Amino acid sequence: MTEPGDRERLIALATAAGGPHVLVNNAGGWTPGAQYPAAAAADWQRTLSLNLGGPMHLTQLALEPMAALGGGAVLNIASSAGLGAEPYDSPEYGAAKAGLIRFTATLGAGPA
Repeated sequence: MTEPGDRERLIALATAAGGPHVLVNNAGGWTPGAQYPAAAAADWQRTLSLNLGGPMHLTQLALEPMAALGGGAVLNIASSAGLGAEPYDSPEYGAAKAGLIRFTATLGAGPA
């Protein structure tokens, strides 16, 4: 779910099928090999896109069709990697999951 066009197609398919009623953002992982700061920027940016950018974009795309259906639910799967202050083997993954936790908490407050 790192490509915006794939995300848009997914929500379009769900909408055409009468939804979405529920969105589960469960994709996750990091690029094998070197991690930040040794990894190339494109590698750690892909990790950020998969773990934070993807869920944010999918949620943004799903909110309007869910509202048209009278509501829905968004479930974001984070990780303990996003908690605490100790070092983590993939800093970009930990940062993305921390961001996803904050993003989810912010959404829980309802519309601004």
